[in-house]
Amino acid sequence: SSGLDHHAVYSRQRVDDFRENAVVSTQSARQCKDAVDLVCQKEDVHAHLIRRLTPLECERLQGFPDGWTDIPSASDSARYKALGNSVAIPCVDFVMQCLVQAVQMSENIR
Repeated sequence: SSGLDHHAVYSRQRVDDFRENAVVSTQSARQCKDAVDLVCQKEDVHAHLIRRLTPLECERLQGFPDGWTDIPSASDSARYKALGNSVAIPCVDFVMQCLVQAVQMSENIR
């Protein structure tokens, strides 16, 4: 690493032992959350930089095709609002499939 490289990642080794290297530890899925579950940077290099999702990324996360909200003269704000007021397609699909199965099972029981 060069002298100009200010990035550092700490990985969880034990509750009381952190080491600095280029590889982050696996995220843990536990009931108890505490400070050792945090991934820290040595310095706050990008303190004022926030990367927001683009409307295209939001469309993809919601399960819509690319450009679904890209209506002529629609601002990004309007697209974000439309996507925020929508329901994720994969979730709707899953719920509907479960409902169909439940109805079919109840009809077979009769």
